[in-house]
Amino acid sequence: MTQMYATAAVELAAELAAELPAEPGPDPETAVRALLAMAHLTPAEDEVAGLVDGFRAARAAVRLLYAVPGARYDEPAVLFSARA
Repeated sequence: MTQMYATAAVELAAELAAELPAEPGPDPETAVRALLAMAHLTPAEDEVAGLVDGFRAARAAVRLLYAVPGARYDEPAVLFSARA
């Protein structure tokens, strides 16, 4: 069930990010291969393809965080303190 929600979230993020303007930087495959080379990892080609898809989804999700008007002026709440 969790995998189903994760897959749906990845697809939605990619769909929404496709409407955003192009982003600067290397294409996802180049970035993933560079990161793997820096880590001295040599996964199989099917694993690299999966990592590239995951990289695209993660990048799209981060871009969507900043697509909300006014969000670029705030910082994400990474910590929660129950004692206010």
